[in-house]
Amino acid sequence: MNGSLWIRSLYQHVHEADLFLQVQTVNNLLLLHLGIVDSLLCALFLIFSAPSMFRGWNWLGIGTPCNLHGFLFTLLHPVALWTVCGLNCDRYYAISAPLHYAAMVSPRKVAMGLGAAWLLAFILCLPPLFIVAPYSYNPDLAGCAPDFGLGDGAIWYSAIYTVLTLLLPAALILGCNIKVGHV
Repeated sequence: MNGSLWIRSLYQHVHEADLFLQVQTVNNLLLLHLGIVDSLLCALFLIFSAPSMFRGWNWLGIGTPCNLHGFLFTLLHPVALWTVCGLNCDRYYAISAPLHYAAMVSPRKVAMGLGAAWLLAFILCLPPLFIVAPYSYNPDLAGCAPDFGLGDGAIWYSAIYTVLTLLLPAALILGCNIKVGHV
């Protein structure tokens, strides 16, 4: 008899945990995505930048490694920022409209938003490969990044990149947090 009560209690606990996970799915998806992107950024630093910083090796300044590092550097940082933006927007909707939250936010919509962030970041990584603002070694970063000082094309590229990958997500994060503060 005692064993059957324990099994029933365990079943009820698992069922309640499953319900809790369903409510938190969007937040967990965003946190998992951010963890993966941040882990990739960490690996990028350890593989490419750490040897330059700690050993003085300047192997990144040579062609393909520099282009690969610059591409990944330029790709992953905006994706991480857009993911943080998604977390802030998720929190805003959960607090400001809890009754409509399920209708406004779903794992499918979040996956589409993350896909859009990856697509935007990928498209913005391509111009430096076509000599608009080529990736070059920057000793201050101990890595490669687009060289924004190469004329009008580089200036336009840097302006578009900055607006779409820094200012827009930062404005959305700020707006969501200000709105949450007023709720």
